[in-house]
Amino acid sequence: MPSSRAGRRPFSCVVRRTELGTYVQPAGELDMATAPLLDQRLREARATGDGELVLDLRAVTFVDCSALRVVLGWTDALGAVIPGPANVHRTFELTGAASEVRFAEGPHRVPAFAPEAHRTAGAAA
Repeated sequence: MPSSRAGRRPFSCVVRRTELGTYVQPAGELDMATAPLLDQRLREARATGDGELVLDLRAVTFVDCSALRVVLGWTDALGAVIPGPANVHRTFELTGAASEVRFAEGPHRVPAFAPEAHRTAGAAA
């Protein structure tokens, strides 16, 4: 029986710097294998960026406890977290992590997600 993840998009993580701050935008599945990559990108963004640090989860398709651990570890440094799709946000809610994270409410001043940037960024980006 084929895996339900067989057609999944590879993980990528783009860092965008704007006049409003630094946005870290992961895409794909955020799990035990990819959570360390997100942590690394957040460290790099914090070290080289100015202004607010924002985590944009809109292009994340899945999160596990490893991903939650990374996000929770960055709650003090993050200005905001832009919620992901309903299934991703539901994981935060079911685990109680949603109450620990500063989720952006309403329209957030954030650059639009550009899927083409993620296609060229690759997993190591």
